[in-house]
Amino acid sequence: MESEKKAVFSFGEHVLDARRRSLHRNGDTVALNAKAFDVLLYLVKNAGRVVSKDELMEEVWPGAFVEEGNLSVQISALRKALEESAAEPKYLATVPGKGYQFIGDVKRHVLNAESAPSVSGEGPANVRTRTSTALVYLAAAVVLLAAAAAYFLIPRPIVKGTEARSVAVLPFIYAPSETEEAIFGEGFADSVIFSLSRVPGLKVMSRQSSFRFGPDATAKDVGAKLGVETILTGRITKDGESLQISAELVSTSDNSVLWGERLSRPISDIEMLQIDISRKIANALGIDLSADSTRSVDVRPTDDHEAFQHYLAGRFYLAQLTDEGFAKARESFQRAIEADANYALAYAGLAEANNLLSGWGAIAPNDGFPLAKAAAVRALQLDEGIAEAHTQMGVVRLFYDLDWEGASRDFERAVELNPSSSAAHHMNSYVMMVRQRFQEAERSATTAAALDPLSVVMIITKGNVYLYRRDIDRAIVEYQKALELEPNSGLAHWAVGNGFIFAGNFEGAEKHLNAAMERSGDSADEPASLAIAYAKHGKREEAMKIAEELRERAATRYVSPALFGAVSAALDEKDEAFRYLEDAVRNRDSLIVFLKIDPMFDSLRDDPRFTELTNRLRLP
Repeated sequence: MESEKKAVFSFGEHVLDARRRSLHRNGDTVALNAKAFDVLLYLVKNAGRVVSKDELMEEVWPGAFVEEGNLSVQISALRKALEESAAEPKYLATVPGKGYQFIGDVKRHVLNAESAPSVSGEGPANVRTRTSTALVYLAAAVVLLAAAAAYFLIPRPIVKGTEARSVAVLPFIYAPSETEEAIFGEGFADSVIFSLSRVPGLKVMSRQSSFRFGPDATAKDVGAKLGVETILTGRITKDGESLQISAELVSTSDNSVLWGERLSRPISDIEMLQIDISRKIANALGIDLSADSTRSVDVRPTDDHEAFQHYLAGRFYLAQLTDEGFAKARESFQRAIEADANYALAYAGLAEANNLLSGWGAIAPNDGFPLAKAAAVRALQLDEGIAEAHTQMGVVRLFYDLDWEGASRDFERAVELNPSSSAAHHMNSYVMMVRQRFQEAERSATTAAALDPLSVVMIITKGNVYLYRRDIDRAIVEYQKALELEPNSGLAHWAVGNGFIFAGNFEGAEKHLNAAMERSGDSADEPASLAIAYAKHGKREEAMKIAEELRERAATRYVSPALFGAVSAALDEKDEAFRYLEDAVRNRDSLIVFLKIDPMFDSLRDDPRFTELTNRLRLP
């Protein structure tokens, strides 16, 4: 009922406002997460009645499969907020085997702009009733004056000039909770991140870190781990031909809701929802959008709903960081372009998918980087203001065109357009490493890690800065941080193993590289590093066995010739090493850009052929 949405409930010294989604005690805000508020509101509305756990879960998590433990967590949070215990409840009583009952005396006050406030004399048991009209209005006046003091005299969280200028967008929950819907929920949240990143003065946390948190994460926990002042959560439900999104902006300092709203649009117009949310959040945080920034935020990437759906799927698959995911992402972006040939963001996504397939060795560089370049060029022709397209163009220039200055310009432009782009800062750190400008590389890597603090990739990149400037001990420290963050990460084990190789800790290197191989599928990087560790440890036969296995693998899929060159160098087979490096140059292998800085090639540096090769590549 509409009146229920406008109701204010009072019990004891508490005021619960359904419209503002807030709870106050004696005029002070009581912090509640969104789900705890929903549980409390439903129980208060049904005061005196025993509400089953199933009924509560269906009301609070409609259409979703939720473990009963999630409800228990919210009840526990409510008891803490209401300053009571299960053993001595003042408001929330557990009815064994049945559910929960709100046992406090509740008064319901409906706010109606066209008439005097009224107090309902009807309702469940334990809701007080009054027979005297004078007492009704007197009671209502007292409570509503208290509510007015709480809401209008006490400073509200949403004020112009607030310092809450950073946000993490958590995955949106799509009520059906099936695979396709999960793709849509994460993809939509990703598109909101894109829109928010265009809001000037707002720091937006990267998807990789934000999406590590589940729907039950508390704002305080996210804030502590990501260093943001606010989080955005949302739930998407389908109602016929419309989509409805319930979104909340929550303070990480006290779990208070700074902004919350239910938005609805036809499915065919869902792209506008991300714009609606971005504008409302900017307003809630007191960010005044200029005419130029308003146009930037209001960019509608496509008018084609089918294209948008394929784009969301592409973003979802890219985030899996697997060869299979990259291939699926490429297919999704291609379908988006087929539906809308002028979809600039889809071209940027296609460029990223091809760059990742090439950079991760899933396809040959000559088969992927040119396609990435063509897609990035088209994206920039359609919209020069897309930071992601500049980043992907820079990746091509760095790893394929060997155009260091051009790559730097692309990454700088990407950062100018989107200062919150961890990817742009991340890739800029690599071009600075290649140019041996290590202070700038460290600065960019540090910024990328701050924007994406829970990303193993970003932490390892910072370690690589130290590795390439031969500060091995500091590199190992960073690699171990990544491993502590994700103990089962093959990438983190591989990084630690590489660090140990160049620190002379061969036994430690072999241990971590074997662990990396167990966790990294058919990647060639880990066995190649293990072969190098064996060779430097004097285990020549073991190293040669791995090299032979890699050659067999190379008969059916692309394996970087530079890796063979590094293994041959470790085996002191210099002629073989240079033969492989020449092959790497012919194949435009992405690893050749690191020839002058990667310690894998240190044993070759005194050879005149190495100088000739690096000069030919114009390596800085």
